[in-house]
Order: sequence, then structure tokens, then C-alpha cells
Amino acid sequence: MKAAFSFAVAFLALSSAASECVVVSGNGRILMENSLVSREFSTVEGFRTRSFGPKKTCRNYSSGESGEFLVSIDGTGYDGRNFDFAGYSVSESAEGKKLEVELTGKDSTDGVDVRLEYWIFDGFPAIRKRLQLINRTGRPLRLENLDVESLHLVPVDVYMTNIYANYGTNITRIPYVGNCYDPAVLVYNEIHKEGIILGNEAPGVLKRTSCYEKDFNIGIGMNRSGEDYPFRTVLDPGETFVSPGTFIIFSARDKWQDCLEIDLGDYVRKYLGVKLFQRESFPQSFYCTWIPFMTDISAPLVKDIADNLSGTGTDVLIIDDGWYDRLGDYNSNPEKFPDGIRDVCRHIRSKGLIPGLWFSVATISRDSRIFRAHPEWAMTDSGGNPVNLHDFDDSKVTMSLCSPWYDYIREKIRNYVRTCGLGYVKLDFAMAASAYRTDVAASGDYTPRSCHEDRESSYWSLYQAASRLFDELKAEFPELVVDCTFELWGKYHLVDYALLQHADVDWLTNYEFPAPEGPVSIRQINYERSRVIPVQTMMVGNQLIDSDMWKFTFQSLASGVRLMCGDPRNLSDEQKSWYRTMSEWLERMEDEYKYSRFAYRSDIFGRPSMSGWDGCYRFNPERQGGVLFFYRNGSPDDVGIFPLLMVEEDAVYRLTCPDGSEFGTFTGDELLTSGIRIHIGEKFGARLLEIRKICVY
Repeated sequence: MKAAFSFAVAFLALSSAASECVVVSGNGRILMENSLVSREFSTVEGFRTRSFGPKKTCRNYSSGESGEFLVSIDGTGYDGRNFDFAGYSVSESAEGKKLEVELTGKDSTDGVDVRLEYWIFDGFPAIRKRLQLINRTGRPLRLENLDVESLHLVPVDVYMTNIYANYGTNITRIPYVGNCYDPAVLVYNEIHKEGIILGNEAPGVLKRTSCYEKDFNIGIGMNRSGEDYPFRTVLDPGETFVSPGTFIIFSARDKWQDCLEIDLGDYVRKYLGVKLFQRESFPQSFYCTWIPFMTDISAPLVKDIADNLSGTGTDVLIIDDGWYDRLGDYNSNPEKFPDGIRDVCRHIRSKGLIPGLWFSVATISRDSRIFRAHPEWAMTDSGGNPVNLHDFDDSKVTMSLCSPWYDYIREKIRNYVRTCGLGYVKLDFAMAASAYRTDVAASGDYTPRSCHEDRESSYWSLYQAASRLFDELKAEFPELVVDCTFELWGKYHLVDYALLQHADVDWLTNYEFPAPEGPVSIRQINYERSRVIPVQTMMVGNQLIDSDMWKFTFQSLASGVRLMCGDPRNLSDEQKSWYRTMSEWLERMEDEYKYSRFAYRSDIFGRPSMSGWDGCYRFNPERQGGVLFFYRNGSPDDVGIFPLLMVEEDAVYRLTCPDGSEFGTFTGDELLTSGIRIHIGEKFGARLLEIRKICVY
């Protein structure tokens, strides 16, 4: 391969040449390294990081005193210098090595043990970390103000160092404190073209990532006491607290976008534990009853929808809100579904479709039998009154997942999955914080319970309970697609790594604008999230299968998740045949390339708009093939020219249309330097192409 290869190939070449990870110790030091990254710890007078940086540039990004972690115990702050080093162990994995460091408390931390876990991966410039605290004091301990990573860490220097935050959509200067919309933050030096990606696996509204808030320190953890949605938990004697994970990736790319799309994207796909990607395969095409029917659904209607979806290439039929008698009781509505929802699901399966069902996990009706029987399970406001955390509807109330309600709702969902043969569940509505209520006081649970002592400690326990619910469902039903909506997770358009480690997908939002604005809006939010979050994990409604611009709508959704609403009864035989043909083609592409796990835009494609071209490359660098998506979006130019920056320069590629006709054959050098010429005659039209490497010259 020639020297002037592309960004993805450069990374793969580094990976293939990497040596195995090593951990060695001696003279009061522990060294953890592979061919791309090195981190050295000091075990003298506490425990801390001594040096940390990329081996490619031979720079030490770590300088000054580093606390290694931060935690407040009963109101007093501690870090790695307040504990004595007690030993370490190393274990092997298929990807690399895990280092476990044992620390014991001294003086005021006597009786508190700390276990630090670090993972390093063969041929990858990253280290992941998690912290455990063990209470051996004989008394309860209140934990707050947690940073799992607390380091002096600067990519070369702070001059011309920018922060790329809010899923990589916002550029800002230091200092910066990130919030729930920052599962990963890029700290990038524009002069040296080097940076660090700070990954935060804390759930929902609890995330906090700080960049040089004080001196040159970075912190990755959860919100402070006194801030909105603080982290707090009480650790009883003998108990162990396990923190969320963090990770730091070193990246040296000429374009900041490539730091996120290549290095972060590869890490998330391979090492983060994304539930969806742990499956060999998963459904690709979804239909939901919500629009236009909303809650006005019935057994005859849903059966009719299934009949008309059959043969369109749709995988999953989601029965949304409106199927039950009362919100919370979740019995089939006897008037709408006289033979029960199970009968309808049986009909759906008979048509070759997978049935899915909607539930609100915590927010239910006040007139439900379960609330009237157990009002003590409801979350309360500061006055002790049952409260609706979801919205301003007084007819609803939010039940606590840290009460026996948890067992009740888990058994309800389990029963329907088992008896109805569900392959998908949409879990919705607020359980800890609202996507719509901006008053922070209207969040959390003011009632003390067995797993939290007050409102401040309820956030952590509620997120833990929701994650446990997802895990239990996935353990019992491995093929079930668990959809945790942004409303359940607690903020508008919120998705993060904690959600994806426990649920499969996130119903991220709904756009009901008619085409072309609606499909463009969906591609916009995919663009805004997909540099940090895998696009295939984000469900976005509510575009219509029977839209006047049905081809453009489907082709737009195909660059993300094919999720459609509308009335399938309006489809012509021609439309059904076209949907089936396109869906089967995309299924073949998925079988061939696993393209759903990849998405690249680099600086080639900007944010989709109503007046300019955009696109996305769903290209698998490991298989050297995938699907290319191009959209004209009202541009006055009917031709666009786009380079492909993930191909190999000395290879030959064939581009093919969905109908099997050949678009053209190109060398990698041509694709890299000259690009490909795409013509779209319609102002709002699309072009989808298969790309396949056929040989090397």
C-alpha cells in the first residue's frame, strides 16, 4: 500500500502492527502500555498517574500533581493521595489486559478500600477506567462529588486547544464543564493536530465532564453536590459501590471530525459494550402505529395494518400507546381488543412480522387500579404529594422504580413478551427527570426509600433500577429489542453510552413535518448525534410510509434507522413492491458488510439543510465495502462531486446501483483525489450506491 493512504486505513494499519499490551512494575511504579499509549502510575505516598500520553508522538500529556480520582465521603473530599497502595493484579482478555489496583484507607479514610480497574486494548490508543469503593468502617458512608478520572492532562499545551462538545456539534474554548449531552468530549489542539477524547459512561442527567475548570485538570464523573441532578449515594457497611466507566482516547488526526468518527467510533463499536452490536443481527426496518392513529387503535385496524405491511420488507410492527385499559394496569382494552393483544400479535407474526408493544415504565394514570391500591409506590414532591414528573397532566403520576412497583412493571412486561412473542418493547415516559419540565425541583423522589435517603440520592438509584430492568429483560429474552426513549432517560433528545450498554436503542425524537422537511430533519438529528453515538441505535419518528414523497422519505431514513409511520392501507402494489425491493437490497448489504455499525461524514458532508447537498458513508473499513448515501435537498446544482476518504489508494472499487446496474469502477486514488460525480435530477432526490473493493493493483 502506498504511503498516502486514507484516514481509516491509517488506523487499521496501526492496529494490525500493534504489539500486545503489557503491565510491569518496580521501584514504586506501574507501567501500563501498548504500541500506541502509555500510562505510568506512582505507588509512593498514595496512588496517582505519573505520565500518560500517546507513544506515536512521544509526548507526556500528564503534568503536575494528579489526584487520580475524587470522591467526597461524608462531606470531605479525598483522592488517590489519601490511600495507601496495597497491591495489584493483571488479567488477560481477548482484546488486551485489565489492571486492578487495590488501595487501603489511612487516617480519616481508614476502613475504606478502593479498587481501581483499568483496561488497555491491543493496538488501540485508549485506556478505560472504573472505580469501586468498599465500606469496611461499620457505619454508613455518604458518597458525593465523584470524578472517576481526575488528572492533569493537556494535549501538548492549552494554546489553540478547543473543546468539541454536545455530541461534537459545538466548538468552544476552555474552561468547559459538560453535562448530560456530553457522553464524549474532544479536547483538540488545532496547531499540533492532537487531542484527547474524554468518555463518560454515567447515566442520563448525572454526567459531568470538566476540562480545565481548575488549572489544567480534567474530570470525568458525575454532578457535584449543589448542582442540578447531583450524584449521591449511601454506602452501608460491607457494601461495594461500583462507578460508571470512563475512557480516554488519544487521537492525532488532521481533521477534528475524524478523531470522533474514526477513533471514538471504533472504540464504541468494539469495546464499549453496546448491546445492539453484541447481537449477530437485529431488525432493520420498523413500522409504528402512532401517526396518524395515535391512541385510536383497535384489533381490526392493527390486523389490517399487518396485512398491508406484509410483503413491504418491514421487520417490526410496533403497537404504540392506546392498546390497554388504563395506563399502568396494562390489561388489553376490552372494547378495542376484545380477544386480547395476544391475538393481534399472533396475527402479526402470521404475516412474517415481529410484534412490538409500548409501555410507560413509571408514569401512569392516577385512576389506574395499581395506583389506587398502592399510592405509597408513587414518587412525591417536597410536600409529600404524589407527582407527575413527565409533564403537566394532573391525571398522571410517576411511580418509583425503587419501590415494589419495579417488580410489578417488570412482570407485566415479561408476561407480554413471553405470551405475545414480542420482539421489541418501547419503554417510555419519565422515571427520574422530565424531557419537558425545566424546573429541576420537579425531578427525583423526595420520599426516602430503602435504596435512597433523599431526593439527591434518588437519581442514582432510579437510573440503576432502570438499567437493571433492561438487563433482566435482555438476559431472559436475548432477541428482544429494548427501546429506552429519551423521555424515559430524562432529557430532550438524550442518548448516551449508559443507555446503550443496557438497552438496544433510543427513540430519540419525533418529527411530524411533511416531506421534504421531515426527512431532512431526521437526517439533521442523526448528523448531530452520530459522531458520538452509533446512528443505528437512534430511532426517530414519525415520517409516513404513504407520504407524497415516499421514495425520498424512505431513502432518507435508510441512512439511519428505517422507522416509518403512516397508513399502509394507502399503499399501491407498486409502492409495496418498491419498498420490498429496497429493503431486501439493504438487507443484503447488511449481511455482506455489516454497514449498520459504521457512519462517516468527515468534513465532506455538512449538516443537512433544505438548500444544499449532504450525505453519509455507511462503509465498513474492515470489509472494504458498504452503502453510500447522497441527497440533493433543494440545491440549485444537480451535480455534486464527493471524495471517499476511507478507501485504499491502491485498490479498485466497483459502485453498483440498487437495481444491480453498474454505476462505475474506480481506483482508490481516483476516489480519494477526484471523488465521484453524483447526478440527482429531482431537487429533493437521493442516490444510494453499493461500494465494494474488487481487487488491488
